[in-house]
Amino acid sequence: MRTFCIIPALNEATRIQQVLNVALACEQIDLVVVVDSCSQDNTANVARDMGAMVLYCQVPGKGEAVSLAVRELAHDNDNILILDADYTGLKQEHLTNILGPVVCGEFIQSAGVIDSLPGRLYWRWHIGLTGARAFKASLLWEIYELDYMGWALETALNAICRWSPRRQKRPIAKTLLMGVSSTDKWTKYPTKGLALKAKLNCLLQWLLGTIRFNLAIKYKHWLT
Repeated sequence: MRTFCIIPALNEATRIQQVLNVALACEQIDLVVVVDSCSQDNTANVARDMGAMVLYCQVPGKGEAVSLAVRELAHDNDNILILDADYTGLKQEHLTNILGPVVCGEFIQSAGVIDSLPGRLYWRWHIGLTGARAFKASLLWEIYELDYMGWALETALNAICRWSPRRQKRPIAKTLLMGVSSTDKWTKYPTKGLALKAKLNCLLQWLLGTIRFNLAIKYKHWLT
């Protein structure tokens, strides 16, 4: 049983160093993998120079990047930790708190909620679209391929533990990542128009992912 840290990245050359520094120093992680999703900057070179393994995903999207790495590297009982590439304030104890419940076998999935005002108010009850979560690799195989395309991956990971194929609710461990924040799209993108487009795209993927997940298996092939 191994533990992989998978970091999907798109044009994160100027931000990914902070996350890599923490992930590469974590003793619980056996291999750090950066999946470059069609970046137009030197994200891949930065990650490789720092000591991470780099994979290239030819199809843009977080779900596609994660599934590529899991399929190529992991076995059913391996532990997967997903981290967003643009986190700031990330520390070793954050990774330990997320990984701990999964590594010890108490939970099959664990999620970290970033430190924001909404996060502090509802983190005990709500997970949302968090980019920091750990799970058993086998959990991904329970999700129909269409259901984890793009940002819908996080919706599917939430839902598969709440409404599994056997209708057995499986709890998700949660932890508040004190002091951790992510780069807002308003500052990440060069224009407000591009930032708004990115935000709307995330919302659309979340909405479509929710619809797809709740669609009966026998109808999903219509969407391919």
